[in-house]
Order: sequence, then structure tokens, then C-alpha cells
Amino acid sequence: MPNIKQLTQHQLKSPPSSIPVKHSSTARQPDKAPRIFRMKDLVECTGLSRATIYTLMSTDPTFARKIRLTARTIGFYAHEVEAWLASRAQMRDAA
Repeated sequence: MPNIKQLTQHQLKSPPSSIPVKHSSTARQPDKAPRIFRMKDLVECTGLSRATIYTLMSTDPTFARKIRLTARTIGFYAHEVEAWLASRAQMRDAA
């Protein structure tokens, strides 16, 4: 077995082949940690513009509520955004 100084950068970053590696997004986050969407994520997830999202925040009581992360940063719980999108899909299916 080579010592640590003899290993290349690639070998240091790669796990040994005997260790199974998960390559899903859930592998990076603990199960109990809530996912937070920042504005950029929300725009990407919904396909809506920032202006439309700000309008929905002030006019639609069913839209996901913002979370103040810092003095100048807000986020949204992913499960609330997904629930809002699901409710919009149900309204479409009911019509």
C-alpha cells in the first residue's frame, strides 16, 4: 500500500472501488434537513419570473411563504413550493 504522499490527486479524491457510492442528490443531504429554495432555484423550478414570484408572494395566500435566512436573503421550503405546484396542477385537472 503506498503512503499518502505517493498518491496522486485523482486517487485522493476517488473512493476505493470496494466502497459503494450513491450518486443521487439525496445522498448529499441528511434526511431530516429541510431543503430550501433560494430565489434562483424558485425561478428555475416554477418557470416564473422573479417579478411574478414577488407578485404571488404578496397576492396569493396559497403561495409558499418566504423564510428570512439573513438580513438580505430569503428562501422557501421546497415542500411548500412543491405543494403549491401540485395544487395548481389539481386546479388544471379539475377544469
